[in-house]
Amino acid sequence: MEIVGHRGASHDAPENTLAAFDREIHVRPAHTETYTYAGLAAEKLSDWKRAARYWEMLLKVSEDVTERTMASAHLQRCRAKLGTRPGPSSAPSVKRTVKVFSTADKRFHKVKTEHFMVLAKNRELAEEAGRMGEIHLKRICAAFLRGRLWPRVINIYIFRDKKEYTRERGLPDWSGGGYSFIRYSADNVVRRVDLYQFDEKGRYRKELLTKILPHELTHVVMEEWFGERKMPLALNEGLAMYVEEGTHEDYEAQCARRVAMKQYFHLKDLFAFQKYPRQVGVFYVQSASVTRYLISHLSEDQFERMMDALKRGEDMNTALCTATGKVGDLLANVETNWLKKMRRKAVAIPPR
Repeated sequence: MEIVGHRGASHDAPENTLAAFDREIHVRPAHTETYTYAGLAAEKLSDWKRAARYWEMLLKVSEDVTERTMASAHLQRCRAKLGTRPGPSSAPSVKRTVKVFSTADKRFHKVKTEHFMVLAKNRELAEEAGRMGEIHLKRICAAFLRGRLWPRVINIYIFRDKKEYTRERGLPDWSGGGYSFIRYSADNVVRRVDLYQFDEKGRYRKELLTKILPHELTHVVMEEWFGERKMPLALNEGLAMYVEEGTHEDYEAQCARRVAMKQYFHLKDLFAFQKYPRQVGVFYVQSASVTRYLISHLSEDQFERMMDALKRGEDMNTALCTATGKVGDLLANVETNWLKKMRRKAVAIPPR
């Protein structure tokens, strides 16, 4: 039994909304955010042809790798819905020139953006972290909050190196970044991300703003959205890994190899973990893979209903039943189909 249902047209994005987006595009053709919101609105209407057109237009005007990655993924999905194959030039790639911040001062520099207060020991790094943070935050809200606005400010601290990071924050040595969400009162909430600039060899960490920053931001957003309820740890990590740039294929390959060696958790156990297990490497890559599987096999409405059910305290299987309107051990069904996918992928992976 598959968990997938048919997606009906949403009433959240009427036709006149798309017309308004078209007018905005005509007036401001270089404003890339409009294409994003238009594409998402058209998808809510199940107008896949029109949505595909918006994503194609975004790919033509945007030079930002994050926007292009998102647009390419949505375009592929729309074309799958339409039953068409993407052409060879449908998603031209743009190579990101990763800025390297190789110097650090003794004091923190402070940079304020709409949603972030960034403190880093390199001013240019602080400015770039604020810029990238805004881009990632929009992606997170579009992917998991159905485009809801984010009204909060998050503090981002970028320490010099891991030694300073672990000493000042008390975070585990194996962590590449950390976050804090502490609610002292309704008006006193700590929203914070902690990172560090240099690796053990003194080199700038090129994945800092493309992988680690969006990962930790997702945790903060999910903590805020879930409130006092705790979402399953595996789903929390899986969503955070989902928004990382350029890591999907590597995580899938790692997970497929683990499955081939029978190193994986049954899903009822995976989603029951409240603390990180000893096999933390298996836990991370499996969480990433299973979460991506759920996102790709549930409609947007089903995914939102699942998240709402989890917020109400339902366990993972019950939340899936609530989301799909089906009964039974859906989690076992997901596990069976996900394992088949991983085993096929393991066969196709070239040996190391």
